[in-house]
Amino acid sequence: MTDTPPPEGWYPDPFGRHRQRFWDGARWSSRVTDGSSVGIDQPGLEVAPVGGVMFERAVPIQDATQPLIARNVGLQIALTLSAVLFVGLAVLAVMSVL
Repeated sequence: MTDTPPPEGWYPDPFGRHRQRFWDGARWSSRVTDGSSVGIDQPGLEVAPVGGVMFERAVPIQDATQPLIARNVGLQIALTLSAVLFVGLAVLAVMSVL
């Protein structure tokens, strides 16, 4: 059994750059729409290959939702302590004037 591609028409953009992209029956075209107007996608960008995965829902990368790991914790601690010390000295200076 062979998979037949869907008929030509407007489908959700598999690249996520536009609302819809035109499928010409064999491949994704450069014609796109974001609502009431039709345009051409940026030149030089590859279009999705023909195959079974072109209409499947994209799965996010697992670690993309995780916070970034601090690369230099020592520097962050030093900067935080310096800021606290600076604010403390500023408060003492203001208090001594009053």
